[in-house]
Amino acid sequence: MAFDNSLEGIFGALDEACGSGTLPVLSPFRRSGAEVQMSLFDVQDGTYSGSPLSGPGESAGESVSALLLRELSLRAYEAVVLAWMSEAPIEPEIIRYGWQILKAAGEAAARAAGRTASGAGFGGGLVPGVPPEAWARLPEAREAAERAAERRLDPNTAVVLEAASRTRKESHR
Repeated sequence: MAFDNSLEGIFGALDEACGSGTLPVLSPFRRSGAEVQMSLFDVQDGTYSGSPLSGPGESAGESVSALLLRELSLRAYEAVVLAWMSEAPIEPEIIRYGWQILKAAGEAAARAAGRTASGAGFGGGLVPGVPPEAWARLPEAREAAERAAERRLDPNTAVVLEAASRTRKESHR
C-alpha cells in the first residue's frame, strides 16, 4: 500500500488496516515540503472547506479511524497528530500505534458485551452487530484505549509519544 504521508494518508492507511484486521506493508510516497504544505488544508477558490483537524462532525470526509480514535482517547488522537507534525519519518509507527489502540478498545468492548471479537474489522476487534461508534462510547473501551495509548514499553508507542512531545515543546517556544 502506498500513501502520501499526509495526515489524511495516515488515517486512510489506518482505516485500511483496521478494516482488514491486519497491518499493511507500507511504502510511503514522499512529496516535497511545498506539496505537503499546500495539501494540509482543503482550499478551493480561496475558500476553506474543512480538514481532518476540524471538530467532530465538521468534516464529512473524515476517516472512521480518526473519529474513533478521537472518541476513545483525545490524548492518543493528539499524539498521532503531533507525531505526524514532527515530520520525522515514523508513519509506520504512527499507524501501528493507532491500530493497537483501536484493537485494544474493540476487544475490550467485545468482552464487555459478552461477545467474541471477530478477527477482521475495525482493529481486529470488531464487535459483531455493534457499530464501532457505539462501542467507542463504552467505558471499558475507553479505558483499554488509554492503557494502550500509554504503553511506553511498546516500541511504536515510545516513538510516537517522543515525537509528539518534541513537537509540543517546539510549538510552545
